[in-house]
Amino acid sequence: MASAQPQTPSANRHQHVSRRNKNIPQHLRLTGRSLEERLRGLLSRLGSEQRRQMLSKLTQAQRQRLEQRLLAKQCEIQRKSWQGFSVAACDEGADPGMRCDRLPSARQGRSCEPCPDCRAWCLSALSVQQVAACPQCPKPRKLDTRKLLKASLVQVRGQKRKQGVCKRKFAGHISYEVLCRAGPFCLSTKWTRSREVAEQYAQVLNGIRQRVLQSDAAEEVRFREAIAEELRHTGLRAREDLSLAFVAHVGARYWVGRTLETPRFAASGADLERGLMAYRRLREARMAVFEGACNELSLLMKHSPGELSEAWQRLRVVYLDIWEQAGHSRERVARRLDCLEAKQRPRRLQAEQRWRARHAELPASRNLVWPTQVS
Repeated sequence: MASAQPQTPSANRHQHVSRRNKNIPQHLRLTGRSLEERLRGLLSRLGSEQRRQMLSKLTQAQRQRLEQRLLAKQCEIQRKSWQGFSVAACDEGADPGMRCDRLPSARQGRSCEPCPDCRAWCLSALSVQQVAACPQCPKPRKLDTRKLLKASLVQVRGQKRKQGVCKRKFAGHISYEVLCRAGPFCLSTKWTRSREVAEQYAQVLNGIRQRVLQSDAAEEVRFREAIAEELRHTGLRAREDLSLAFVAHVGARYWVGRTLETPRFAASGADLERGLMAYRRLREARMAVFEGACNELSLLMKHSPGELSEAWQRLRVVYLDIWEQAGHSRERVARRLDCLEAKQRPRRLQAEQRWRARHAELPASRNLVWPTQVS
């Protein structure tokens, strides 16, 4: 019987590398893969600053080829994991969590907007615009990588309207932030990588919320006292330990379809007083019209369109002044308000038409009198 041939040192080295690769996650292995995938594996092992420096050394063509390759790979992976549902096949009968509402029909002749497949993965610190095509989209379209960089925070931003602990994953690290609504104020803490610390922050913010709800004093007074009493009870410091901050909300749904919020202020010292002063100014401007629960039509039962227009102009000026004093561009904030007004204008006009039709049907004795012209 022939004796076994001794293995060469190169063969032993190859077996050693294969065994070592078995212990490495699939997306981090560097052997048996394309150049772009190996480069991604190397970049995944670096920190955010090092990855940013390495990407800055690549040419624009190299960055474009790298991202196109990885986006196509991610689309393929997600289509397999979606149990046979692809973006092109998404419809009302599919799982709502898998449906792509932004995919236009081909007969409309419009270019496809970024779908969840193409926004699912992005390279950090890319600042160039490039053209990429999703395999399931009818036409290629221009992808703004600045939006891609924000894609990883879309889920967190969606959670910011809720209360509790929010989680995000960035550069391979998981961080936690705590949010809590206390009346018209929304409190937030700093990001931390410890889940236990985040839960401790959540207990503190929930204690502040309970104190605010149980107090009978004015909103500003009970908010200020609740923060001081809860921090004194827990022994934590607002700025050094929690980085506690807050924003205040004032209703403006009739004019812009959403609430207006102040800039973010620290919940301690002079910043706390400045934030409360900003809220007080917005509240006083908003009190010119009814503040209770109502929609566009019921608000017209109490105020004329002219009165509502005048109240909005005062509220708008105060809102712009507050953001400008906080160091923001007045023109940029004004453009944002203009966009929100334009989106809400059809609902306002529809409500006014319904009110006029309903007003004309009422008997003369029950007619409400306010100017017929719409400013």
